[in-house]
Amino acid sequence: MKNSISEKFSVGFFLYRERKKKILLHKRDDKPTIASPNKWDYFGGSGEKRETIKEAVLRELSEELGVRVKVGKIKALRDYCEEGIHQYIFYIISSHKTQEFKLGEGAGFAWFSLSEALKLDLTEDARKNLSILSKEIN
Repeated sequence: MKNSISEKFSVGFFLYRERKKKILLHKRDDKPTIASPNKWDYFGGSGEKRETIKEAVLRELSEELGVRVKVGKIKALRDYCEEGIHQYIFYIISSHKTQEFKLGEGAGFAWFSLSEALKLDLTEDARKNLSILSKEIN
């Protein structure tokens, strides 16, 4: 993975509680401009010009949940290109308590075990990435 990037890219991430083996998922809202409304997904968004990939993760984490983490807690899961945009997916080791989060967008969030999460109405990408995450952490 590159440190900084000049092409269009987006980042996505799951928060992961190692001790409890739970992941935090994001419930999408039903606004007309939202792809896959009302489905469960990972957090993330588009990278900004001159922003490194990990800077984008840290910014999105702050914007979407109002928390910060140390860069060393961010673990690469996968990267791929889709529709001309490079996608970088991570999981973040987190010990945050639910009450520390301030949802910046979407309909909600919740912690799930991986087996519970895979039974949810997930976006296609979330399902794919959770399957990869399951192999990574088990």
